[in-house]
Amino acid sequence: MLVFRSFALALVLSTPWVAAGDTPADAAVEALAGESVSRLEWGLDRLRRALLEIFAIDPLTLEPSVPPYFINANVAADERRILIEIGRTLPSVGNAQARELCAEYITRVRGFLSVDKTGIPAVNGVSDLAAEYFHPQFRAAPPDPDFARALDDAVRLRALVAAPMSGVYAVCTAKLTDSPIHHIE
Repeated sequence: MLVFRSFALALVLSTPWVAAGDTPADAAVEALAGESVSRLEWGLDRLRRALLEIFAIDPLTLEPSVPPYFINANVAADERRILIEIGRTLPSVGNAQARELCAEYITRVRGFLSVDKTGIPAVNGVSDLAAEYFHPQFRAAPPDPDFARALDDAVRLRALVAAPMSGVYAVCTAKLTDSPIHHIE
């Protein structure tokens, strides 16, 4: 144990970002605090958290959603696209109902971002995505409309409804705007 502590202390003191008297935990937190966060990472995190809040409540009963939804928002690096995924595993559901729920999840995300169920933005030809989630709050001017349209075009929505015990799976996809919902068979 003494040998391990001596080695750990030597490692800590030889690491350039650890000041004398700091613990490795202090140094780790300080190193993370010194890193910048991109607008993309910041916006994706804010969007994911907002979607978690929206999908946490059943809109018909206003009760917590049981079972809960799986929500993910990330970048599909190979495609340079933003992928928003919504999924739910249910104990029992038929094929037709699973397909309806799948489309409903995409419609709910679109509605949340001010896009109608057919994919048409409700205001000025763009969704709320750029203004609400990727635009720095300290900037007085709204985001450039061309940037907002390009960001909308980069978003892909994917929903999944699963009932593994009965072998029912429904997967559907759509672009955020200007796209019908496609069911994947």
